[in-house]
Amino acid sequence: MDITVLGSLNMDLVTRVQTLPKVGETVSGISFETTPGGKGANQAVAARRLGASVSMVGQVGDDIYGVELLKSLRSEDVYVENILTSEGMQTGVAIIGIEDSGLNSITAVYGANMVETPAFEESLRQSVVGADVLLLQNEIPHRYNLIAAKLAKESNTVVIWDPAPANEQSIELADIVTFITPNEHELAPFIGDFDVDVDNVELILNMVSRLDDSFSATPVITLGEKGVAFVDKGKPKLHKAAPVDVVDTVAAGDAFTGALAVGISEGLELSEAIRFANLAGSICVQRHGAQIAMPTRSEVDEQLLGPQ
Repeated sequence: MDITVLGSLNMDLVTRVQTLPKVGETVSGISFETTPGGKGANQAVAARRLGASVSMVGQVGDDIYGVELLKSLRSEDVYVENILTSEGMQTGVAIIGIEDSGLNSITAVYGANMVETPAFEESLRQSVVGADVLLLQNEIPHRYNLIAAKLAKESNTVVIWDPAPANEQSIELADIVTFITPNEHELAPFIGDFDVDVDNVELILNMVSRLDDSFSATPVITLGEKGVAFVDKGKPKLHKAAPVDVVDTVAAGDAFTGALAVGISEGLELSEAIRFANLAGSICVQRHGAQIAMPTRSEVDEQLLGPQ
């Protein structure tokens, strides 16, 4: 099972606080750390730890953060030869605040992730063809996602698009890719509703049906502690999440999407792939960090099958 991830690589600058500050407010932090992140790289590590062969396609700057991000991915056995270094550019960073409840606030400065060059376009064209699954997000230029999605569709590659951060310019991808995996906060560009009541099951199922009717991609909507809403063989369904003690939600969606790619590449039915992915996400939120919080295959299998 070969998975290609086209996406972002960021260094996460993480502060932990008791409560996130309001606008104009200063609060005392508990701790600070730098840790490898970026939605693309997070998903690559998630899929690799779950057993897939993973190639990462992206860009870093010629600074110490770029060196560290490449070193980290190599240590995870992710193929990095299609990651280009942009001279004179800063590597992307994400400034993340996490409060005691596990909720977070993120400001991303994408830097080298947004550079457009003929060399990178050629690299992504060569990388997409032949993959079983292609993963996309919204932290690189939309044009690159569009090129990759069309190439993948032509070669019958499954494409999973995590439309985060949400933006209206990228909606056309929903008629090219195979699956879209927004969370409840990323639905507005697709359905026009800005407030989603995740406690209203009937509303959620109606919403996922609307999304399925509006676009060719199959919707898989992550709802945090409420679970996952999706459409399976034309029917809206809700997979409930098991209750866990949440400490950090930063990379939960990336753990889910990476695991979903693995499940689908292994031929699981959609409902079973979602169960697999939901367990990966639930393990992730019980740990601090992004890539370092991604579960291994044995950890997820133990949750699925019980101790062997």
